[in-house]
Amino acid sequence: MLHSRSFWFLMRTGYSYLEGALIKCHLSRLMGERKLKIADVCRETGLHRNTVTALYYERASRVDLHVIDTLCRHFDCTVADLFEHLPEEQGE
Repeated sequence: MLHSRSFWFLMRTGYSYLEGALIKCHLSRLMGERKLKIADVCRETGLHRNTVTALYYERASRVDLHVIDTLCRHFDCTVADLFEHLPEEQGE
């Protein structure tokens, strides 16, 4: 059950809620390290702008496996570099 305090934390921070856990997406950090814009990633990967934007701002509630694979190949990183699982207690 998502408590109102947790809900407002999620709304303020942009974390995604998933069955008592928080999933943090590090796409914005990876892009920042390489000084890439959302348009650059879309052009270079062929991913739709809405998909990249949702991940960049951590608003995505689902991600297709091909999107994860494409981003990992593009940034030469692992899934763990792209996403981080945080138990609910760490997020509050």
